[in-house]
Amino acid sequence: MIKIDFHIHTIKTDLDSAFDFSLDKISEYVQKKKINAIAITNHNLFDRANFDLIKIHLKDVAVYPGIEVTLEGGHLIVVAPFTKIEEFEEQCKKIHDEFKEKNDISLDFFMDIFSNHEEYLLIPHYDKNPKIQKFILDRIGSSFICGEVCSPKKFIRLYKEKGTLTPLLFSDMRMADDIPLLNKQTYIDTDSTDFYSMKEAIRDKEKVYINDKKKRDLFPILDDGTLASSGLNIIFGKRSSGKTYTLDRINENFDNVKYIKQFDLIEKDKEAANKKFDESMSNDRSIYSDEYLAEFKEIVNNVLSINYKEQETKLSDYVSSLVEFAVDMDNHDAFSKVPVFSEQKFEYVIDKKPKNIIDSISNLLDSGTYEKIINKYISNENLIKMLNEFVKIHREKKREELICKQANELIDKIQRALSIESSQNAIPSFDINQYATDVIKKNLFVKIADIIKKPKLLLENQIGKFKIVAKREPFGSAKELQNFVGKKGEYSSSYNLYDNPFDYLNSFEDKPHIQKDQIYKYFVRINYQVLNANGYPVSGGERAEFNLEKNLSDAENYDMLLIDEPESSFDNIFLRTDIVDKITSISKKIPVFVSTHNNVLGGNLNSNYILYTEAVNTADGTMFSIYGGNRENKVLTSVNNTQIKNYVVMINSLEGGEESYVERKETYKNLKD
Repeated sequence: MIKIDFHIHTIKTDLDSAFDFSLDKISEYVQKKKINAIAITNHNLFDRANFDLIKIHLKDVAVYPGIEVTLEGGHLIVVAPFTKIEEFEEQCKKIHDEFKEKNDISLDFFMDIFSNHEEYLLIPHYDKNPKIQKFILDRIGSSFICGEVCSPKKFIRLYKEKGTLTPLLFSDMRMADDIPLLNKQTYIDTDSTDFYSMKEAIRDKEKVYINDKKKRDLFPILDDGTLASSGLNIIFGKRSSGKTYTLDRINENFDNVKYIKQFDLIEKDKEAANKKFDESMSNDRSIYSDEYLAEFKEIVNNVLSINYKEQETKLSDYVSSLVEFAVDMDNHDAFSKVPVFSEQKFEYVIDKKPKNIIDSISNLLDSGTYEKIINKYISNENLIKMLNEFVKIHREKKREELICKQANELIDKIQRALSIESSQNAIPSFDINQYATDVIKKNLFVKIADIIKKPKLLLENQIGKFKIVAKREPFGSAKELQNFVGKKGEYSSSYNLYDNPFDYLNSFEDKPHIQKDQIYKYFVRINYQVLNANGYPVSGGERAEFNLEKNLSDAENYDMLLIDEPESSFDNIFLRTDIVDKITSISKKIPVFVSTHNNVLGGNLNSNYILYTEAVNTADGTMFSIYGGNRENKVLTSVNNTQIKNYVVMINSLEGGEESYVERKETYKNLKD
């Protein structure tokens, strides 16, 4: 058996967060994890100098040249035999140059550059984001013998599924000094690190594992080779025996882990806990409120951008001038009688849609990477026809716009000349269509503002026995409004106009302490709260229960869940009725580790695997031993092949020993009878 990691980054590219490569870290990594072969796979780049430095430094490890290509939006790892390194280096230069120009590599370009791809090992992101698209898998076909996954659970699932590629699990690490060493590598059932020997072994699913014991449902969680199940694991042990220490080490060895630590949910300081909970709920309310009011915000900002007072003044001047001009018609001189003297300018709308559509069609025609997908639904020929038609429309619109613009400039010039010679005042220009549009906007805003103030249940989210509820409610007083705004000032004058949305909106204009971009929030209050099973706001004790429920509901977004002694925070009834089933359900999707000495959890959680921790005092200090095995095993075994009876572990951990168990059993029997 050999251990490999063919996904390692050593050079920062535009697709990486900042990191400084450490030669010492990669050396530490291969030594601690006992890795036999690695591949250097930077994003769209093969740096020969960096590769040679690593290969020389890691004398006892097979180091292969590789690259991670951004192919049609997905990622593909290409690993080459060392004998092909010169050719591979030239191919990677072309990939690097193409990516710099286009930020993606098309399949056609890739196939042209890597025409000899059968000689390499191609490893697509298979059950890992960003995934390689199916049409690429179909086109390259038999050259794909394996695919990378992101977690042990997915490795095991894909191994069991028929018709899937051989799954491989790699670290995808950026080799910097400050990063933890992840436990994500693949074992191959071969004794050789020769490129072609490994490739041939990978071709056979049965020769690939994620542990060196060839056990299909287990994966290594610690550097010493300690195994655990990809399902539900229970960690037992006496106090200070290493349960939390073990969870901490698991957390360090994997990424994207949800870790619910011991006492995290307990309210040690009630006042601080209440404050923390309120802050969390306030943040959630703010996020929900912003999302809900996003469209109303646009409407408010649009109305605020219109100067209605100025428009009313212009309208009044326009009407007065028009009436005066008509009444005094008999006294007009030769200059004012010229029709163009009282002519209004031509109105025109700048229509940007045709140009936007032209740009969109042009992007489709110049898609490069996605051309084949687009052509599955619409041909280039039809796209070009559509483009030509919109170009004609755009030209006609621009022609009309130009004619109106030039005509208006000419009218303006003539009117100024006539006004100089005439004793009659000219009628001022006024865009009555724009005025009408703005009035309609104002009236629609008023209607929407009236609607949005009406009480309404917006959200009812069930999390365990709790509900997250969001309600829309109007402000009931100026004091409520002030408390919501959170700034000192006079609010009565504004609140008195609350039933007149437009006047209410304008009332904030002269308040220096009010931010204009926040005014939309002052029309309605979003009441966001957590209710218990009886429909009342949660109490102090219930808040801890809700926090656990919320953490568990969020766990499926992670690759692993760790829970350290949840019984420290909750009573047994809650654990049995509300938590056991949830933890079991989560373990069917991701690996779960629960540290406990509680008989409700330990007894009711039907775990796949048991880990027992034991502290051993030595001359060098306290050492921790871990014994593991399936729940039904008679004995649990350590990595050193020492054993302990499972019955002893269970009875001591859950019942305080056999004697205590017998006594309690007898007591319960007597009470029942």
